[in-house]
Amino acid sequence: MNARLITIGISHYCEVARWALQYAGVDFREERHLQGFHRRVLRPMNARTVPVLVLPDRVLTETYDILQFAHTWAVGRGRHGLLETPKEQESTREILANFGPPVRLFFYHYAFQLPKSEILPTNNRGAPWWQRVVFRLSYDKVESIMRQYYAIDDASAAEAIERCRATLDDVAARLSDGRRYLCGHRFSAADLSFAAMAAPLAAPPEHPMQLPPSEAWSAPMRDALARFDEHPALEFVRRLYREHRYDPSQHAAA
Repeated sequence: MNARLITIGISHYCEVARWALQYAGVDFREERHLQGFHRRVLRPMNARTVPVLVLPDRVLTETYDILQFAHTWAVGRGRHGLLETPKEQESTREILANFGPPVRLFFYHYAFQLPKSEILPTNNRGAPWWQRVVFRLSYDKVESIMRQYYAIDDASAAEAIERCRATLDDVAARLSDGRRYLCGHRFSAADLSFAAMAAPLAAPPEHPMQLPPSEAWSAPMRDALARFDEHPALEFVRRLYREHRYDPSQHAAA
């Protein structure tokens, strides 16, 4: 299949789509762009946000729609689907809508406190060289625009931390009955979405963007992450990455 996945590499929503397509065995090419530059690419598709999956016969502009496509693709080839029950579908939608935004705000707030030399190698990985050059030169302006667009400040970051904790606590409570996955005993889109969304907090080594470990962050970020130390929900995330995250590009390079 001639499919293109347009992403901002560091985006956790894009990680959901990337992981789901790889898990389902879809043959696609990822096209990474940096924050702001993606708008020009998406404009002809009447889309504003990534991920966007460009297929030969249509364009999917919502993360959940890409998950549905990955599910259908897998099932059509006799493989395990990701959205097979109403509970899996409902849980996935809830995670994408309610957990993704506070993690994004939390992550960007503290990432902007790092020196450019420490955050840009991760953020810019895989993007076109000219975008990397321009992004570095205009980084202060990009930060200002993004802080305004997402209403990022100390107060909103503190609120985001509490919202993240509430979700982590809810997931830990759901797992406390001994189940291995959020919707029972089978890996689903709910697990995949939660793990991808929580990856900036858990920093699993299997993440394709090679997220910085906690010791690489600024002191305020380390203090914030310390609130989640050894949280069972983040241990769950790390297990999901160990057991279910397969990146064929990394495999080929090994």
